[in-house]
Amino acid sequence: MIVKAITAPFSLLAAAFGGGRGDELSTVAFPGGIAVLEGTSKAGLDKVAKALMDRPSLRLTVVSTIKLGAEAEADGYHRARFDELIRSEKRRSTVKNGGTLSAAITAIPAEYPALLKEVYKRADIAKPRSGIGQVKNLPVESMGKLLLADVKVNQDAMQAVSLQRGVAVKKYLAFKELLLNRLFLGATKSGNVSASGLKIDPAPDAKTDTPTGREMEATRRAQHRHVPALTQICQNPA
Repeated sequence: MIVKAITAPFSLLAAAFGGGRGDELSTVAFPGGIAVLEGTSKAGLDKVAKALMDRPSLRLTVVSTIKLGAEAEADGYHRARFDELIRSEKRRSTVKNGGTLSAAITAIPAEYPALLKEVYKRADIAKPRSGIGQVKNLPVESMGKLLLADVKVNQDAMQAVSLQRGVAVKKYLAFKELLLNRLFLGATKSGNVSASGLKIDPAPDAKTDTPTGREMEATRRAQHRHVPALTQICQNPA
């Protein structure tokens, strides 16, 4: 899911890279329902990190909102939780059989049926039973549907995803050697949009009598004549 937050100072950063739209640098894309940064998003954040390294008077705040009830978010969340159940079962069976766990354990398609049967067997969910009370043997597809149906997608779950996205962006920028006292995490929100946006401000002690400070001051004054706030969260275009 691609989400946007338009912030005027990003037009200055875009100019530093030979043009382009400033809102493209303030756009962070995430797959629905999860908080994993992908290649395109990382490339944009790499540019933001470099621009901030070159401008020590700037600081950045990551603000995330989540659209409750969005189909793409719910579907992605269901799939992510289901895949985690499968990976957890593979970790359990690997240890049980004396194997060695890797840092990023994955299951290949051929392993799914056996792993899913074990997940279903151990799951504390309502299961179809025979007339004498025994759990019915179901096709793998049917077991998968019952497990997916048991994954709850509620407001708390979606707000947790929103928070995790903000943390993921902040941590990625911190790994680019930006000082943590220049990176901030805004409060997560729920509303009519899904967004993980970036907001840039001058540091509290930054003076306007510098090239960067003068640019920022001129931009803020222009913005105040046209918009009510520095940051505008825009509805997901998808």
